[in-house]
Amino acid sequence: MKKARFIPNLIYSIFAGLLIFSCTGDGEDTDPTQMNFDLLNGKWSITQEVRKIFDADGDLVDTETESNDKNEFTIEFLSASTARIIQVEEGMWAEADYTLNKADSTLSISFSFGGEDMDITLKILNLTESAASLLEEGTENYDGSNYNYESTITISKNDSSIPEITAAELKGKWSMASQT
Repeated sequence: MKKARFIPNLIYSIFAGLLIFSCTGDGEDTDPTQMNFDLLNGKWSITQEVRKIFDADGDLVDTETESNDKNEFTIEFLSASTARIIQVEEGMWAEADYTLNKADSTLSISFSFGGEDMDITLKILNLTESAASLLEEGTENYDGSNYNYESTITISKNDSSIPEITAAELKGKWSMASQT
């Protein structure tokens, strides 16, 4: 159940994460007026997500850390408002619309993945040419109880050609004549 809940959130995070990375050493967010948002253009891979889960009283309940291969989850910003998200392991991809609010350093992404419509908002904590750090906050209901979470997503610039849509399409068992 934990993994099933984690994958959709990770996918959301991937979209946002690919836009940003690299926290400052002092734990402070970068001033949005100092960020070059043009650096978001191109292909990014989610390399890590650290998810902290809090109960209704604000007490830390659990911390989950998920590390990913460089090309497992990828987002490519294609224009000023469209992106492509690829999850290689599941063989899935989606076209996405996004809005970047430079004044408050937030990225809002909308897409449909696996038949589920998703809307996520991420705060860009830091952005460099090669990495970014994003924050997603929200509430989840698990077994009838509400839990708040904070996911810090690390993304890295992906300058390789992997994964391409064709790589995602190749998932499955193949024989010389047909897919089985």
